[in-house]
Amino acid sequence: MQDSSSNHFKDLLVRRDFGEILVLYFEFLKRNFKAYVQVFIRFNGLFMIGLLLTSYLLVSGFSGLINTVGNQTIGVAPDNGVEYGTYMIFGLLLYLVILLLAGAMNFAISTSYLVHYQNSEGEKAGPSETWKLFRDRIGETLLFIVLAAILIIISFIIGVFLSFIPLIGPLLYYAIFFFLSAWLGVSYFAMIGGGKGLGDALGEGWDLVTQSLWTCIGANFILGILNYVLMLLLMTIPGVLIGIYAFHQFETEGQQTIEWLDTIVFTLGLGILLIMGILNQSLAQWVNGMLYYALHEKKYNTNIRKKIELIGKPDPS
Repeated sequence: MQDSSSNHFKDLLVRRDFGEILVLYFEFLKRNFKAYVQVFIRFNGLFMIGLLLTSYLLVSGFSGLINTVGNQTIGVAPDNGVEYGTYMIFGLLLYLVILLLAGAMNFAISTSYLVHYQNSEGEKAGPSETWKLFRDRIGETLLFIVLAAILIIISFIIGVFLSFIPLIGPLLYYAIFFFLSAWLGVSYFAMIGGGKGLGDALGEGWDLVTQSLWTCIGANFILGILNYVLMLLLMTIPGVLIGIYAFHQFETEGQQTIEWLDTIVFTLGLGILLIMGILNQSLAQWVNGMLYYALHEKKYNTNIRKKIELIGKPDPS
């Protein structure tokens, strides 16, 4: 059963400044993280299995190369390193494919979750409610993702050239990256939450973001860092356990090769890290949702006008 809409509803369609958006994000995250993780797992089950397979290929390839070097140091004929290099190449390619597909999926589900919360005045969305919101917009969503991928590739190419400019070049690149993140994120909220077509949504997103440019860039930058810190905290326990295991194996025993148990442990560790990465990317879209509703209200005063219209009317209860 979903939570009652009257429980802790925080209206997102309110004019907020930079600091208030940051506070709102963490309040929302605290109250909805557990429910959203359940939705995340339901939609990303196959991707999570794929990431574990990716982790296995990468770890197996790397461990094979380590074993080859270890065998050489003790005078044993080395294995064929080409095989292990192939594992790593296939692992990287599989990771890139999953990252693209999971990124597109999580862009949609995180947006739909937030839109459902606002439309239902606080009700936490389950998988079915989340699916219904973007089910009829899958075609436009795919076009949006393709366009977003093209823009990201272009921004990356620009970033390569900017990297040759000392100091100011990287700063310009990050500014472009965070602007692009805000524009695309806000535009997709305009499409799903505002019911606009693809072209109109991109135009709406451009207008909203450019009118509050530094607020959008700053929110994506600061909350992006804090989301990353949150993922590190979630990784603390498995990270410490794997670190202790690795120290015991390679320092205490002076081990120069990686055994099958090492491969299993490191596969799980890297797999969890990769899964945390796509969860972090999913939560980043919530930042743009907060921006969309705050900037939309700032421009159109929709919520204020609705409240003014209610003045003097009898309470329906």
